[in-house]
Amino acid sequence: MKPAFAKATVGRQVLAAGVFEVFHAGHLYFLNEARKLGDELTVIVTSDSVARREGKKPQFSARARAELIDRLRIADRVVVGRTDGDIVKTVRELQPDVIALGYDQAFTIRSLASVLAKIPWRGTIRRVKRFHA
Repeated sequence: MKPAFAKATVGRQVLAAGVFEVFHAGHLYFLNEARKLGDELTVIVTSDSVARREGKKPQFSARARAELIDRLRIADRVVVGRTDGDIVKTVRELQPDVIALGYDQAFTIRSLASVLAKIPWRGTIRRVKRFHA
């Protein structure tokens, strides 16, 4: 995996995040759709502590989940997220051009934009549609 939280340098940068516990076809669809939104995709895998705070019970460690996604070669970078779960700090550090949200992620575009208004970020937020098998 590539170094965590270093600003990428090429083209339109996309950031996608999730727990990715028990990776499935919907996750694959989400990441492929996120990739289409720019030139380089960074995937943040939710840390174990944040996943637990969100009520999830990961069977696999964040590192193992990140390694699985990295081996799929969909993303240019895959990193484990911050243990404090601070999206503002993550976006400030990475400065993505686009944040891709999954159809079921808790943030609304408006609420996330409001949170990110605290920092000088000029990107866009896009919601990826639900996967239908």
